[in-house]
Amino acid sequence: MSVQTLLEGWCDSVPDVVIKGIELDSRRVQEGQAFLAVAGASTHGLAYAAQAQANGASVTYHDPCRLGRHGGVIGQPRHMLEELGFDFREADSNGRENYCCGGGCGEYVIQRSAPLRQKAFEIKKREFENTGAETVVTGCANCRINLMIGADNSDWQTPITGLVETVAAKLAD
Repeated sequence: MSVQTLLEGWCDSVPDVVIKGIELDSRRVQEGQAFLAVAGASTHGLAYAAQAQANGASVTYHDPCRLGRHGGVIGQPRHMLEELGFDFREADSNGRENYCCGGGCGEYVIQRSAPLRQKAFEIKKREFENTGAETVVTGCANCRINLMIGADNSDWQTPITGLVETVAAKLAD
């Protein structure tokens, strides 16, 4: 069988609607199809493994411009973090009104933009600190890299992680 034949058959079974990975993950959790390694939750009839992973650790979420403001994916990441057992803490700017991390569209690779990026990071850092969260989570690799660069430049020790890695670390075996 040729690759073209395989792709044609596969494309016939793909729905016309394209959704982002976090939307699918959130939907699977709501429908009870995701098995998360978090104990004690009772919403949506989810199946949970015996050990608690998040232990109520506090997190805040940085909405990426493309995912949140442009794509409308705002509630799903928060829902996932709460379902994982995290103590979710909202930053002042969030959702469609969130401030950019300063690294939009890979801006972090342009050296002459470094001072402006750092100023944007300092605004976000203050917001993150005001939440009291132990960890910052974001749904965009560009945002994560830019936030990590800003944190390194200001010797800020708060962990910054990606949403996909955070969810994957909590999946039951």
